Order: sequence, then structure tokens, then C-alpha cells
Amino acid sequence: MRLRLDQKPEFFVSADISTQQHEVKDMTEDNRTVFLHNDDVHLVLIEETDAPTLLRGMNDTGTTRFLNRVDMPTSLDFEREWVRGLYTSTNKLVLGIWMVESQKLIGTISLNKLCYRNGTAILGIAIFDTTHHGRGIGTSAITMLLEHAFTRMNLRAVKLSVFSHNARALRCYKRCGFEVVGTIPNWVFVDGKYRDEIIMVVRRRRAH
Repeated sequence: MRLRLDQKPEFFVSADISTQQHEVKDMTEDNRTVFLHNDDVHLVLIEETDAPTLLRGMNDTGTTRFLNRVDMPTSLDFEREWVRGLYTSTNKLVLGIWMVESQKLIGTISLNKLCYRNGTAILGIAIFDTTHHGRGIGTSAITMLLEHAFTRMNLRAVKLSVFSHNARALRCYKRCGFEVVGTIPNWVFVDGKYRDEIIMVVRRRRAH
């Protein structure tokens, strides 16, 4: 799915979920296993060889100042162990964001706390390479994953939280159909100030 920056998607699902098509490309040119894809971005399985890239991203304050994590350095061993446990659980789906043009992993995207009884999940995304910010890549990756969540996993709603100082992410999430449902004032301490946490939700719409 290609999405213009001024275009807001609507996620429809037919009454028969099984009729939806799931297009899968097996490998990238660099022999990466691709789970979802469009012309510009692939969502790939994360491999242990990605640990150095993850390490750089998670130790970069330009990235972590927007994430809800402890401000302590991580190690290569920690990242390798994290990768080993990614695909051993059914309550999360974590994929790498792979740029087709550069054949490079630039970030991660995930559905966490998957609850099939409620049909809900929590979205997380991080793009480590700042040269790819502001190019619509996050919008493209999120739209692909939401389409999969609603038409293949039969989820009905996806939630996320974003900090009030992350204006770029707020714009991206709104383009992807998320709406603000609540705000927790002064929830996180970033760059010497307390910031609000904004809760957003996007819901599946059933076609008539």
C-alpha cells in the first residue's frame, strides 16, 4: 500500500476475514526473510546479526529520548539475547524496517501485548537512522502492519502512547488514522522537563 503524506487511511475488513489476501515476498536481495512489503519498505524478521544495528540505535539519545525506557546503556549481549527471544511468544510481533533502496535495516516496528480475546494490541516503532526521518517511512511501515493486524489477525483496535515533545511522531500517527483518546500530564522526564504522555487508538472499520 502506497500512502501519500496528505492521505489518511481507513482500515476496512470484510465479514469473512479468510478472504483477505496476504502477499509475502520470501527474501530481499540480501537474503532477508520478508514478512510484509511494499515497493519502498519491507518488514523483515529480525536476525541475531542485526544486534550491532540495534545496539547503536538503543544507545543513541536522539532515538531514546522519544522512547519509554530506562536511560542506561545497553550491551551487544543484551541485544543478541533480545533477538533470540523475539519469535518464541505469540503475544507480540516484532519486525525490522528494511529499506529496499539501500538494503539496510533502519528500525523496528511491533505489535505488543497482543490479546486475541479482546482483539487489541499496542504499537511500537523506532527508526534509528535519522536520515530517514520525515520521509513517510514510518507512515508506510505502520500502515502495512495495521492492515495485517486488522485483515489477517482479526484485531479490532490498536493503541499506542507518544510523548508530547515528539511532534513528528504525532503527525505520523494521525496520518495513519490514530486518534487521541487521553493524556497523562507530566508523565515522563525528558531533557530536564516533565512531558505529557498522549494515548492514541486506531480502530478497524467493518465494510458493509
